[in-house]
Amino acid sequence: MKLFIFIIKNLKKLSYIFLFSNNLFSQSIFFDDSRNYFSPNSDGLNDTMIFNITYPSKKKVIDWILMVYDETGKSIKSYQAYHGQRKSKSLLNLIFKDRQEPFELYLPNKIEWLGTDKKGKLLQDGRYSVRMKYFYEDTDTFETIDKYFYLDSKKAIGKSVSDKRIFSPNNDKVNDTIVINHYFEGDSTDRWKGLITNSQNQIIRSYIWDTLRLPKQILWDGKDDRGILQEEGLYKYILQSEDFSGNKYSDELSFLQLSYSDMPDIYPDLEEFSPNQDGIKDTIIFKLFPGIEKKIEEWKISIVNLQKPEKHKWQYESTAPMPPSILWEGKYKNKEEYLPDGDYSVTLEINPNSSKKQESISKKFIINSKKPFIKFKIKGDHFTPDGDGDEDVVEIFPEVKNLSFKTWRVSIVENYLLENGQEKKRTLKRWSGFYELPTKFIWDGISDDGILTSSLSNFSIYFSFRNELNESKIYEVKNFNTGILISQITKQDFKINIPEHVFRFMGDSAISNLKSIIPYSFSNYHFQIQSHSKVYGDNKRNKIKTEDRSKEINDKLFYKIKTKEIVNFQGCGEIYPIFIEDDQYKQEKNDRIEILFSKNARIDCYKGY
Repeated sequence: MKLFIFIIKNLKKLSYIFLFSNNLFSQSIFFDDSRNYFSPNSDGLNDTMIFNITYPSKKKVIDWILMVYDETGKSIKSYQAYHGQRKSKSLLNLIFKDRQEPFELYLPNKIEWLGTDKKGKLLQDGRYSVRMKYFYEDTDTFETIDKYFYLDSKKAIGKSVSDKRIFSPNNDKVNDTIVINHYFEGDSTDRWKGLITNSQNQIIRSYIWDTLRLPKQILWDGKDDRGILQEEGLYKYILQSEDFSGNKYSDELSFLQLSYSDMPDIYPDLEEFSPNQDGIKDTIIFKLFPGIEKKIEEWKISIVNLQKPEKHKWQYESTAPMPPSILWEGKYKNKEEYLPDGDYSVTLEINPNSSKKQESISKKFIINSKKPFIKFKIKGDHFTPDGDGDEDVVEIFPEVKNLSFKTWRVSIVENYLLENGQEKKRTLKRWSGFYELPTKFIWDGISDDGILTSSLSNFSIYFSFRNELNESKIYEVKNFNTGILISQITKQDFKINIPEHVFRFMGDSAISNLKSIIPYSFSNYHFQIQSHSKVYGDNKRNKIKTEDRSKEINDKLFYKIKTKEIVNFQGCGEIYPIFIEDDQYKQEKNDRIEILFSKNARIDCYKGY
């Protein structure tokens, strides 16, 4: 009876405990589409892992941190709350520029991870986990249960090759099969398909393997999956792969000709070429096979436009020995004028000694002389990768038309000026792949060697490619800049880092950009302008130089504020370098202006951060 009364009296407390426990074990991090894997290889498919976040309590959150761990439990990436003031984007702030937005902790609904570590390097394939911790106003904390997922960035890649593409499965033990060689790389669990299709794109023969069982060579005897010999004609072999994370790859081998008689063969090395004198696929090569061992008295190649065969055509006749291949520039015979764009076919006709004339099956190809269209758009005009949850990544959207390629590369290059005015470039980020470009690239501002970009840096985006003829070209496709990065050192201390080469590159507009952010957005802070020099040189001289430079920036930026307790400046010489390597780009990063601001009374560069 006493136990019953105790339960009734404490029923409300017990209900609270139950509800709190239910909250505690609820899922506050979940993945898009319940997908527990991703493949950061810039192919446009599952390239990022999105952590969707719900908040398990209505209590006020004053701090949070999200951590990613590898299989050993080591923290390899973290995201945390930003405690700095944010410049208001409201209409009132545009009218009253000194209006400060009340501080409010930003609580993200999702965080998108690129699969990189703290230094911006892509991590190895494997299993990872994510955990989030919240800190509440009443000093309580909450930590989520670990959620596990997989990173799988390696795509299974294959290439199929055949030295001879005509065969005759007539049991005469000569060319009864066609040999297809496989060149490939992939993980043991990757899945592969080999498909043979006819001219109507119907699958007539199929093979299935995993990587361990994928043969280096297959022989096709002209039969379908039922063992029935197929008709004469053109066929295609397709090699496909797919891995655990849905990465797909496909390679095609065209113009496989099945013939039951000894007949000649001709096929182009390209399915499309562009005779527009831009140095890319300006010519086409036709491979020639006589099909017989008898002496050939005469041979002829005919190319005709499929829409207007009588008007647009090209023929070449010869009684000389037939070469293994012939190159064509796309011009009319005995003219400098080019044939128009369109669909064409090519045939080879031979006149053997004491035999009837024989003609190959016609092969189709395309003339497309349109110039390539290349355009890259970006989303992130105020790109500031400083970890505040706002504009921390830049998204790049490529659009390429009238251009085919085997491999491609997209590079982000920083442009900067040396003290002597010499222009320099440094490649910070590269993506590369095969055939199709992804629909989107995402960059978090960290270079491939782990260097975070600086405020107001200027970048160029370059696109380059190499096609199946091993021709290559590079294009500069876009320019963009970072905004002002405000790095959080502690909850009360912040820093803006601007290399001196930015001031050389931008001139007075760099100061104007700084004035748009400070001091209005941080009116309750104490400031210090610090000037730092490169590692090498005379320290005494560098000390004097940086003192003069810090005063110059202070006078330009805070000319209205005379109170040293609020704003002061200091030359730090070369004693606090960011990098010690003898690398020109890194040394230029050491030569910098730092603007530190804090809620503490005074900042001193000799204490360091």
